[in-house]
Amino acid sequence: LPNGDLNQNTIEIINIILNNLRKVKNKRPSASIFYCTSGVYKSEKEVEATFKILEREIKGTDLFFDVKVIPYGRSELLEVWTSITKKNEARLKILEFFGMPKMPGIPQSYITLVNAKEFVEKLLIDSNGNIKNEVFEENIRAFLGEANPVNLKIKETLTSSKKKHLFSVLNNGITLVTPELTFTPNSKEIDIVNYQIINGCQTSNTLYNNLSLLDENTNVVLKFIESSDYDRLSDIISATNNQSSIDSQSFYSLKNKAKLVQKYFDIQNGKNTSENQIYFERRENEYKSLSYPQSRIFDLKLLCRAYAAMFLNIPHNSGRYVSMIFQSQEKKLFNSKDQEICYFTSALTLYRINALINSKKINAHKFITFRWH
Repeated sequence: LPNGDLNQNTIEIINIILNNLRKVKNKRPSASIFYCTSGVYKSEKEVEATFKILEREIKGTDLFFDVKVIPYGRSELLEVWTSITKKNEARLKILEFFGMPKMPGIPQSYITLVNAKEFVEKLLIDSNGNIKNEVFEENIRAFLGEANPVNLKIKETLTSSKKKHLFSVLNNGITLVTPELTFTPNSKEIDIVNYQIINGCQTSNTLYNNLSLLDENTNVVLKFIESSDYDRLSDIISATNNQSSIDSQSFYSLKNKAKLVQKYFDIQNGKNTSENQIYFERRENEYKSLSYPQSRIFDLKLLCRAYAAMFLNIPHNSGRYVSMIFQSQEKKLFNSKDQEICYFTSALTLYRINALINSKKINAHKFITFRWH
């Protein structure tokens, strides 16, 4: 059969590998075959059976040491695309460290002491001197502002000549996760790729805002965790943010579907006219520094109320018993099988209804009691 340029190039690469097996680990190459769909992969029995047949036939050629068939849905493809297009790398000098034992899903992790100023300059600041907000995407809350009581206390410590050099023991520290970590003990340097600060957003932002106060004796405790296991990462994020001051409903923001819904909102806003642009604030205070009208911003609770009213058929709970939505519909909110458009549609509908009510057009304000219905 005729082959295109891509297939011909692939065959040439395979032949080069097969002709140099003595240089290949295990004396045979491994094969990873990806089945990709732009929809949600639902593990249908027929498709899974096809994977097993394909895996068995390729193994039967005896050309490969290991064969894997891996399905990729929309969310997995987006993760790969993000890792390719938004690669974030950093190298940090470590003052002291303690290595923890290898754990399931966590190849390596370290508790370290680093200079606070170097941490800010190497991990938090971009080439324009601005803070890298993208490294906080896995954090439950965005920066709550300098006037926040906790952040005022952190700043108070930094401005005190007596307390500043005790910062590493007075502060709870910062936790980072990364899919790729390299530690060089001799030089005491850590290299990380595509890292996320999952705990310590307030500390990080306050250090950035007070960079001029930091000196060579101001240190901070950093915990580095290497893991590519999504379920493991969710457990770590939930555990490190399990504080009484954080509403339990905020943890819905960690769901992969919630992240996809937020991206869908962004895509639709790029297409829609200004009058139909609305924003999903997945994390608390995420849009505080932006000039979006408050009426167009849907936080996690408000979006769930709109979705529950329109698509879960419980408008009575959306209107009066909001906590019941999260108690009785926990598994139905941001479910992996949900369509992102449903969340956007329910939010846009609620926004347009509220706009009618507020403008008193067509006497809409007389029906405010029924807006969730």
